[in-house]
Amino acid sequence: MASDGPRPTTVLGMTIARHRIERLIGGGAMGRVFVCRTPDDHVVAVKLLRTSHAALGDRLLDKRGVLEKVRSPHVVEVYDVSVYNNVPYLVMELCEGSTLAALLKSGPLRTADALAYAAAIADGARAAWAHGVAHGDLRPSNVLIVNGNVKLADFLLAPAIEGLPSVRGTPLYLAPELLHGTPPDALSDIYSFGVILAECLTGRTPYAGSPTSVLQQQSSAAPISFASLMPGAPHFLVELLDRLLEKDRARRMKTWDDVLEGVERAAKGLSQKEHKLQLPEVDIDIDTSFDDEHRTAEVHISAPAKDLMDSIDDEPPASTDAALLDEPQARAGPAPPAAAAPSGVALAASQPTAPTRAPVTAPAPVPMSIEELELPAPPPEQHGPVGSVSADEHDDEALERERTRVQPGISAAADALDDLLGGGTRPKPSKR
Repeated sequence: MASDGPRPTTVLGMTIARHRIERLIGGGAMGRVFVCRTPDDHVVAVKLLRTSHAALGDRLLDKRGVLEKVRSPHVVEVYDVSVYNNVPYLVMELCEGSTLAALLKSGPLRTADALAYAAAIADGARAAWAHGVAHGDLRPSNVLIVNGNVKLADFLLAPAIEGLPSVRGTPLYLAPELLHGTPPDALSDIYSFGVILAECLTGRTPYAGSPTSVLQQQSSAAPISFASLMPGAPHFLVELLDRLLEKDRARRMKTWDDVLEGVERAAKGLSQKEHKLQLPEVDIDIDTSFDDEHRTAEVHISAPAKDLMDSIDDEPPASTDAALLDEPQARAGPAPPAAAAPSGVALAASQPTAPTRAPVTAPAPVPMSIEELELPAPPPEQHGPVGSVSADEHDDEALERERTRVQPGISAAADALDDLLGGGTRPKPSKR
């Protein structure tokens, strides 16, 4: 094919073959994409390759028939492959949206979302491989997201790697066997798919660095384990990614059906892992008969026990008299006035209040000597005659009656004095 051709800027407002250009919607290293309208008034996307990649036209033309047969909700449909002024172009389904690469700029995805995108990518790749078409350059930039739906684009358009013109693809996502001349197939696409899934889960590719450094790591014998990329990852993810990223083709997953089954198994494992145990709802009958109306306001205490408690509460210390009980309060001075409480609010006392005690009555003084005894006053002196008995006859009788009346009081006082003084036995007055 001729290396020269029309520049994209010269065809704006014109046509590519019979497709009238309406606007430019994007472009990259491979070419430019235009929104065009077909002769029968359908809106399509036309990708016009750059002249530097015109050699890809031969491969596209060879696969033209099978490319047009691939139909999947996860693959951008190709309607036609042709050449315009010696430059190849593709007429495709118009898919305007974002890309997975743009989404990953914000960091790793939720595991559930990553597995959902992975399932769609695998389903689209499986549909293409059913017609013998390998993508050859699976990477996030070739995964379109249109209204939440995943679509694979740019089949058979892998660019040549700089310094290795015989190897096509992107170093970060390149299967190791492609470095040794193996043509792209389902197994090499499965490896690239594993790199994409690892990036969705961790936010980075398994290998990093310059293209040369990455290619050296890709071709090294020791495979990398996903457990080192995502410490703490559940076992079902580690098992899936390790088989996808296996550098030995004999140990790698063989088919896209196997891949889809593994992704589905991982999604189920994630669902079980995120499922929280829900306790069954149990209807509990609560007895509300014991409500406030049936509560007892106070604890009932038997009368003997209450009397005992009251007597203990009211009884002063044995060695404390009435004067000592009042002394601390007198020393402390008058109590401070209580703070006024806001309306409707009761203030608690700042210090505990001493229990109210019954007034203590001081015991009556005990006489210390016989002279202090108060004897009953003698009866009033009687004047006038006392019958027919003379005074001399009755003096002894009157004295005896008086002694008999007074003697019990004197004996009781003497006994009390003896008890007080701790004395011994006092002789009791004898009757005369």
